[in-house]
Amino acid sequence: MAAWAIAALLAAGQFTFLLALAPLAGIGIWFQSEPVSAANAGLAGLVLAILALNRAGTRRPPLSVLVLLAMAGWSAAALPFAVSAAGSWLGTPQSGHGVGWLLTVAALAMGASSLRHRKAPQALLVAAMAAGAAVMIALNRWAPMAWRPQHFTDAGAFNALFAWMAIMAWRPRRPLVAGLAGLGLVGLVFLSDNRSAYLALLAGVLCFAGAAWANRKPFGRWAMAALPPLAAVSLTLGVFVLGRYGILHDVPHSLRDTVVSRANMIRVVAEELRIDPLALLTGRGWGSFDVALARSMALDHVALQSEASDEFLFWDAAHRNDFHPHNEVVEATLSAGVPAGIAVAAFLGLLVHGASRRFRPAATGFSVALAVLSCMWFQLPTSVPAFGAAVGLIGLSWRRAGHGQALRRALGAGAVLLVATSAALWLRAEAGRREFAAIPPDDCRPLLAGQARIHAVWLIQTQWHHLSDVISSKAPTDEVAVAAEHMRRRLCAADTMALARDGLPLAVEGTIIRSDLAAQSWPAASAGHRAELLSPLKDGLVRTLAMAPRRSDLAAPYLSSLLAGKREAEVSEFVARHLPADDPVGLWYAGIVMLGNRESFPEGIRKLQKAMHMGVERFIMIPPELKTQIASYR
Repeated sequence: MAAWAIAALLAAGQFTFLLALAPLAGIGIWFQSEPVSAANAGLAGLVLAILALNRAGTRRPPLSVLVLLAMAGWSAAALPFAVSAAGSWLGTPQSGHGVGWLLTVAALAMGASSLRHRKAPQALLVAAMAAGAAVMIALNRWAPMAWRPQHFTDAGAFNALFAWMAIMAWRPRRPLVAGLAGLGLVGLVFLSDNRSAYLALLAGVLCFAGAAWANRKPFGRWAMAALPPLAAVSLTLGVFVLGRYGILHDVPHSLRDTVVSRANMIRVVAEELRIDPLALLTGRGWGSFDVALARSMALDHVALQSEASDEFLFWDAAHRNDFHPHNEVVEATLSAGVPAGIAVAAFLGLLVHGASRRFRPAATGFSVALAVLSCMWFQLPTSVPAFGAAVGLIGLSWRRAGHGQALRRALGAGAVLLVATSAALWLRAEAGRREFAAIPPDDCRPLLAGQARIHAVWLIQTQWHHLSDVISSKAPTDEVAVAAEHMRRRLCAADTMALARDGLPLAVEGTIIRSDLAAQSWPAASAGHRAELLSPLKDGLVRTLAMAPRRSDLAAPYLSSLLAGKREAEVSEFVARHLPADDPVGLWYAGIVMLGNRESFPEGIRKLQKAMHMGVERFIMIPPELKTQIASYR
């Protein structure tokens, strides 16, 4: 009965994506993730509880599962060094990656592993995985937006890959089953429209074929186990080294932009680790990539404004709140240090090493495909139940543990942790819903108790777009006044959150919003509301630059507004006090001020020329005629 109960829970888990559909998820694209993460953790807790009460709980987990548990333990030990301890445990709301996510996958994998030799319960799970993947991808492809479980349809490729692996583990010696499963995988990946998955499938097929030959050799097991980590590391390094605009300038734009964007994300993480060497050991906590991006996105030769010349490639990260570097090895390294990055690579290899001999070629193809896909994309909570089940079905049969009672107690403790994690995730999602529906309070307290940056950013962005629309539509004065007051309250809360250790994304967002609203044409009757809303702009910008010195691009709109108001002295003072001497934005505006004086005119031209040489047009739109005119001065 225990096997059937575990199979039923794991099968139900394949449909937790239904919690991402309307009406449970209709507020923002990321609110749809947390109910799914909560359900996944809750089901994983129930699986552990059954194992703890059953003889299956006295068996050792596969080595791949032990690696996941080791990563969870290391991440938990490093929580004091995380930018947000609670956020590192619960994970970022979008993907759920965190300590709880690792425990969830490990628990689901333990449950699936206990079904390895129970073909009937295993058949129920495999059928649910195949049906779940098909239904999810079909909804993503053809359903209205509110009824799509994943905002990005590409993520469905993971579910297709995991379902294929489960079918192969269930009937590894049935050519007809294997052939149909392969065709189904190709079809579902095509429907998911994940271009990275095409490359992953190609690599997987080639390694599957090679592994079938190597499986008969004495060195075969270790050679096959080395392929997935090698694929992950090679692809990561290849993207990092070759993903440059200068190298890929003539490559088709869609491919070029994808590779360069991912390379930029890796460089952001590299810059963060350079700034904070201790993070090489401890990481910055799970879900911290948005903080890293807010601080270090101003990379050399990368344009953050779309009007830059062809010399630079525009990266639209400045207009998004990316939460993941699209590479699991890099994400783990940023989150829990180099040990976690190594653990991810080892995990991929152990999936092959722990497989039975007859199943090893299929496990090799699967793990290599997973390595490639995981180094170009990321999983969402909708794929976690299938991931855990696939991992568990690959591993060799468990052996009896020497301390069965102690292991059962550990499983029981894990069940309690997962149930508590599930409750916390659900409460966080519900808090976000309430704040979206409520009128903002006038007390500047942190949004969602400061526990979900992405929800807070989404919340103030929604209010910002509403206010902009109200102003642009020339709505009545009282309507503008209400929208402006709500915006002021949201921004005041964001300013409070910006003071926290993980507050940089809120500081950046507040600066961007106020700068945009300052440039917008307000009705004369709303001048008082405009002044009140924008009064914290300078102090917020100064605070943001102190936390992220390389983000001088954020100062450009403010300095432009000072110049437009004939306040050149304030421009010079701000540049001198808050921007580095060799900063291109600072040089540009200091040079413009100097042009107004005959004695300082030559020095002003030199500053403008130096700013252009340093790529200031990455941040500021400069007309081609003006560039030519400045460059012509000698």
